[in-house]
Amino acid sequence: MHTTETLTSRTRSLAETDAKEVVKAESNNQQSVAPIVIIGMGVVGIRAAQELLRREHDYPLVLYGDEPDEPYNRARLSQFLAGKASREGLGNEIKIPADRFVQMRQQCSVLRINRSSCTVVDAKGNEQTYSKLVLALGSHAWLPDIPGIYLGGVYAFHSMQDTLRLLCQRSHMTRTVILGGGPLAIEAAFSLASPSNHVSIIERGPYLLHNRLDVDASRILCNYINAKGIQIISSDRVTELVGHKQVAGVFLESGRSIKADTVVVAAGVSANVDLAVGSGLEVQRGIVVNDHLQTTDPNIYAIGDCAEFQGKTSGLVAPGFEQAVYAVDNMLGGNKRYQGSEPVMRLKVVDIDVISMGQLNKFDPEILNYHVWHKNDHYRKLVLHRDILVGVIAIGVFTEASQIQQAIQQQWQPNWWHLHRFRKTGLLWREALKPVSKWPQDMVVCHCTGVTRGMLSEAINSGFNTVDALVEGTGASSVCGTCRENMASLLGLPVSKSNGANIYLLAAAILTVAIAIVFMIASPIPFSDSMTLQWSVDKLWLDSYWKQVTGYTLLSLALINMIMPLRKYWSRFRWGGFSSWRTAHVLLGALSLVLLIVHTGLHSGNNFNQILLTIFIGLGLVGGLATLVQHNTKRMDGVGSWFKSAHAILFLPFPALLGFHIVSVYYF
Repeated sequence: MHTTETLTSRTRSLAETDAKEVVKAESNNQQSVAPIVIIGMGVVGIRAAQELLRREHDYPLVLYGDEPDEPYNRARLSQFLAGKASREGLGNEIKIPADRFVQMRQQCSVLRINRSSCTVVDAKGNEQTYSKLVLALGSHAWLPDIPGIYLGGVYAFHSMQDTLRLLCQRSHMTRTVILGGGPLAIEAAFSLASPSNHVSIIERGPYLLHNRLDVDASRILCNYINAKGIQIISSDRVTELVGHKQVAGVFLESGRSIKADTVVVAAGVSANVDLAVGSGLEVQRGIVVNDHLQTTDPNIYAIGDCAEFQGKTSGLVAPGFEQAVYAVDNMLGGNKRYQGSEPVMRLKVVDIDVISMGQLNKFDPEILNYHVWHKNDHYRKLVLHRDILVGVIAIGVFTEASQIQQAIQQQWQPNWWHLHRFRKTGLLWREALKPVSKWPQDMVVCHCTGVTRGMLSEAINSGFNTVDALVEGTGASSVCGTCRENMASLLGLPVSKSNGANIYLLAAAILTVAIAIVFMIASPIPFSDSMTLQWSVDKLWLDSYWKQVTGYTLLSLALINMIMPLRKYWSRFRWGGFSSWRTAHVLLGALSLVLLIVHTGLHSGNNFNQILLTIFIGLGLVGGLATLVQHNTKRMDGVGSWFKSAHAILFLPFPALLGFHIVSVYYF
C-alpha cells in the first residue's frame, strides 16, 4: 500500500527548492516523459490532479496556482462568510502517493504558453515542458459597466480574498445592497444579514432564480427571504453607484434610489481566458473545447468555468468535476465523449431546500407537460417532454431528490399511477427511500462529484472504513458536504449532524450562563466572624497576597480570551479548527467567571469597580446566550445576531476599564 503525504507537507518541502534546481533534478533523474501540467488549483484543477493520481501512468505532475491561499473549496465560501465553516474547513488538500513525482507551484502564475515547444513560462521566468496541458483557469466575478463601480465599499464575492475583505467590513455594514438574484447572491444576502445590517437584493430579471425556478416556486422562496428581513427588488437594475470615494447609495433604472454603505456584486462570472487568447487558442465566451475536452490544440485541455462546450460555459462546480474525469480519461488514451452536464442546483437557504434539476429551458414550454404538488411552504413540480421526465423544481425538503435526479439522467418515463400519486402526495414512489446500501450501484450519492453508491462500496471493500477516509479516497462530500450522512449510513455508522466539539461548546455555554446568573442573584459571601482561625475563605479577597494571585490569574485568562477571537479574522492563526478555538474561548469565559467569584467573593464593590464587574458578568452572560441561541438558529437566528452584537459592544470598553482598574489598585 502506498504511503501518502498531504499537500501542506509536500508544498513545504518543495518551497525550499528553487524552481531551476527542480528542473535540474528532473534532468538528473532522467525523466523520460514530460509531465502533465495543470494550470489552476481551484476545486476543478485539484479534482483533475486527484484523478491523475488515482490512475496508473508514467507522467509526472506539475500544478500551478496564482492565489496566495492554499487550495480551498470555493463552493463553501458563503458558509465561511456566515461563520458556519472554519478556514481550515475549506481546505482542498491533495493526497500525493509517495511513488509519484508531483510539484505544487503556489503563488506562481503562468504568463505564456509556447505551443510549438510544448512549454509554459511562469512569472519567475522559469520554463516548464509538458506532454499534456490542462487549463483549469476558473473565472472571475463579472462587474457591470456602470458609474461608481470602483468606489470604496463595493465588493465582488467570488474568491477567498473577496470573502476576507467582506469579513473585515462586516462589523461596519448597516445597509448592504446585493447585485444579482442567483444562488451566490442569495447565499451572500443570508450570510451578511443581521439586525444591524439591512440587506437588499436587486435582480434585473422578473424574479429570483428565474433561470432555474418558475414563478410560483420563486414566490415561495421570496416570501421566506422577506420573512428574514431581506428586501427583494426584481425587474429593475442598478444604473449608477453614488458617493464620494465611498459608496453611499445606488440609483435604479426605475428611478428609485437606495442608501447603501456596502455593495456586493454577485451577478455572474466571466471565464478567465487571457492565457488562452495569448496562445492562439479559439476563445468565445470561454475556451472552446470538443467532446474530448480538447481545445484547438489537441495537447491542451480546458475544464471548469473557463471551458466552453457547445456554446455554453457552466459556472457550476459539478460540471467541472465531470469534465475533469472525462479529460483525464482521454489524455491517458481513453475515448470518453463528453455530452454536456445535466444542470443541477441544490441550494440550502438557511433551513429551506431549493432544488432545480434538468433541462428546464431547453424545450418549447408549449410542448411540455407539468405536474404540481403544493402544500403550505412545500412546492414540487415535474416537467415532462413526450412523457419523459426532463426536470424538477422543489422548494422544501424532498426525500426523493436523489432518485429523481437519477431518473432524469436515465430518461425515465413515469406511468400514470406515478403521476397520480405525485399530484396527491408529492411523491412518485409508494415505498419509502431505501437505505443507501440498497441503492443501485449506478445511483449517484454525491451529486457534486458524481460518485455513485457502487464507487463508495468498492472503496469500503478496499479498506476505507470511515467517512473521512471515503472523502479522501473518492472525493465524495468534498464540496458541499450534504451527502456525508448517506456515506455514514452506507458504512453502518450512526448519523449525526453535530460533532463532539459542539457538545462541549454547548456544555461550556450552559456553564457560563449559569455562573453569570449565580453572580447576579446570589448574596455576597459573608466575612468570617472568628479572629482565631488560621484560615478563612475571606482571606482570598482580604489578604493582599492571595488577592494578587487570583487577580493576576484572572487577568491572564482575560488577556488570553481577548486574543482568541483573532483566530476568526487573522490569517496567521492557521492551526487548529475554528470550532475548537471557539469552544476553548467559551470554556475560558466560564473559568474566568469562577475565578471572579474567588477574587471578589460576590462582593460587587463600589463605583468604578462595580461598573467593571457588571461588564465582566455581562460579557459572560451575553456570550453564553449567543452560543446557546446559535444551536437553535432555525427559530432564533435574529436573536442570536443580537446577542453577538451586544457581546461585541460590551467588549469595547472592557480592556480600558480593566487597565484602569489595575493602575488604580497600585496607585491608590
